[in-house]
Amino acid sequence: MASARLGTLLLVALVTAAGCSGPLAGPDRGDTGTLTPAPVPEDPDPDPTPGTGELAPGLDGDGIADATRLVEAHTAVLADTSYTARLSTTRAAPNGTERERYDRVVRVESRDRFRYVLTSETADFEQRTDRWRGGDRAYEAVTENGTTTYRSLDSPSAPTLLSGSGVVRPFRVLSSRVTETRTTNGTTVHRVVGGPHDLPPLVDVSFVAVVTERGLIRSYRVSYGVDRRDRRRTVTVEASFTAVGETTVERPPWYDAAA
Repeated sequence: MASARLGTLLLVALVTAAGCSGPLAGPDRGDTGTLTPAPVPEDPDPDPTPGTGELAPGLDGDGIADATRLVEAHTAVLADTSYTARLSTTRAAPNGTERERYDRVVRVESRDRFRYVLTSETADFEQRTDRWRGGDRAYEAVTENGTTTYRSLDSPSAPTLLSGSGVVRPFRVLSSRVTETRTTNGTTVHRVVGGPHDLPPLVDVSFVAVVTERGLIRSYRVSYGVDRRDRRRTVTVEASFTAVGETTVERPPWYDAAA
């Protein structure tokens, strides 16, 4: 029972962090165009650096053996390189319709050049926060109820979207297994599945992650149901890390209005 309660607390903390991580709160739809959810790819793009075909750090033949080591490897792959990260959190009503949605996209070219877009949508509220930094200049545009306001920022850092603790929690709480390993263009990729398992009051808690042999978590999805007032709501958190070493960041179209 103590273990179940601990697992519940950890997963609640995970979803809270995923829904509100970073210096801003809300969803994210990308620089231009429409953001689509971050799906778990069947055949993810290979890493720019081929590997050895071995298991990723922190994995063994049965699944995730050391979650901390895996997340450390993921962080190391993204250090000092460019990448695009997406994080989507949805909370669905009992009839399956979407009640709340929080989307984020961060495109990082370097430590001092990035763009972060976050959008929050509920039945009666929508807000979009767009943050850009290029060297020693940084600005933010917030749009709410059709009105956009701008302000300058003092050297902000790009949000990581998935903190180390946030990723480690479900990997530690749920037993997992490697369900598939494949090698494409010299890069080995593992599909890792955890759950489903009930952790009252959460039900059908599960995750799936696609991990390269170097430890890069290419995509990640956690889902669960929770019963409130005899009604079940489904929460899904999806994330992806792509365009590693290939992401560039341009000035946003609203730059002149903010500068």
